[in-house]
Amino acid sequence: MRVLVLHSGGMDSTTCLYKAKADGYEVVSLGIDYGQRLRIEMLFAERQCSTLGVLREIVSVSWKKPTRPIHLVDRSPLDPLTFGTSSERPEKARALIDKITDNDNRNIEPGHIIFLDCDLADVKVRSSLKHKYWSDEQFSGLLSSLSEVYGSLDRSVVCTRGRTATQVAHEIAKVVFLDKYNPVDIRSELSKHADRINAAA
Repeated sequence: MRVLVLHSGGMDSTTCLYKAKADGYEVVSLGIDYGQRLRIEMLFAERQCSTLGVLREIVSVSWKKPTRPIHLVDRSPLDPLTFGTSSERPEKARALIDKITDNDNRNIEPGHIIFLDCDLADVKVRSSLKHKYWSDEQFSGLLSSLSEVYGSLDRSVVCTRGRTATQVAHEIAKVVFLDKYNPVDIRSELSKHADRINAAA
């Protein structure tokens, strides 16, 4: 009996392929090529089929991948700009663009920023592991930098002052599920900071 296995090359479909072969079926591996960015699983699938002596068929389809809302909670790609001095931001922004986009081979998707607003005591608790030797002055500087980088952006603000982690998570969920989705063009914002390199030169 012939069996068709929908086979991406990932662990689940490969397990099905091996089971069908072990159970004595004549197996055909079917892969779907939809222009996926990560081609490695397709290569794995070909190699697995070659090893097992299984016929491999590919169906090519074209489609526009649906976009899903992206919510950036607390740690957006803009966050590294808040550490260090304002004079370091243009260089950091350029490096971030190059790294995230793999030198313009990938996009930076827009996202709705959920900004966790806190006071000095809160930011010290949230940063206690990474920056446990920082002074109050350094933490105050971080709060100022957060305000400078995020202050003018369209964002949802969730206050963390005096709230438990559960209460903050509840407020974040309300934003995600109930508020209007307002994405920020992160690439454009990084570029604004990066362009200051040229302005300063």
